[in-house]
Amino acid sequence: DAAAARSTRHTLLYILEGILRALHPITPFVTEEIWQEVAPRLGLTRASILERPYPCIEPHPEQLSGTALEDFQAHTRRYPPESTQINTLIIAVSEVRSLRSQLGVSPARAVPLLIEGSMDDPGMFGGVATMLQALCRIERIDVLPADATPPPSAAAPLFGAVVHIPLAGLIDNKISKQVSKVPLLGDIPILGALFRSTRYQNNETELVMLVTPKIIRPYEKGATPPLPTDRVTPEEIDPSVLKE
Repeated sequence: DAAAARSTRHTLLYILEGILRALHPITPFVTEEIWQEVAPRLGLTRASILERPYPCIEPHPEQLSGTALEDFQAHTRRYPPESTQINTLIIAVSEVRSLRSQLGVSPARAVPLLIEGSMDDPGMFGGVATMLQALCRIERIDVLPADATPPPSAAAPLFGAVVHIPLAGLIDNKISKQVSKVPLLGDIPILGALFRSTRYQNNETELVMLVTPKIIRPYEKGATPPLPTDRVTPEEIDPSVLKE
């Protein structure tokens, strides 16, 4: 796929350019020489790597200014599909990881992802679905039928639709290691293994949601709901409280 190969080459060059800027204070001549070959391929017009900012956590595009804003705009103009796609991926990863964090799901556990409703741009989301599965440990992505009711799950809005991570089957696996040894003798290399023992314990806790339902009776239109103080008579009120 030519488009996928082009996108991969651009990503590698973009990362390499950032690495060169980070290494420039340590190896200035080598990084400058390599940067001169990389810069034209990324559409950078600076004469030297010295004119590029040192790598840092990049803020949101709306917060950029000066040369950082110019570089971002140049990058967007040169690679519009890739720029839109990576922004879509960043938003999707952030929402899904937030859901996993709320549920306390282990990063190593693969979970299904359900999509309710239609997205604003299904094609764009489909282009990042494979990467989303790899970055967020998604077992599979299923689209719910229009008339289907989502199962008990944690949900979040995403691109006009709602994504769900089902609660059923979520288990928190914790493995603990306990080492017992004879003081001093257990720390001796090789022979120390004869004076210590290791025990592993695997705890599995299934996610449980406790819900306390409360039935609320609706009031008729124009009716005034009662207040807690309606049941208090004037004789029960302490006069000192009114004076204060």
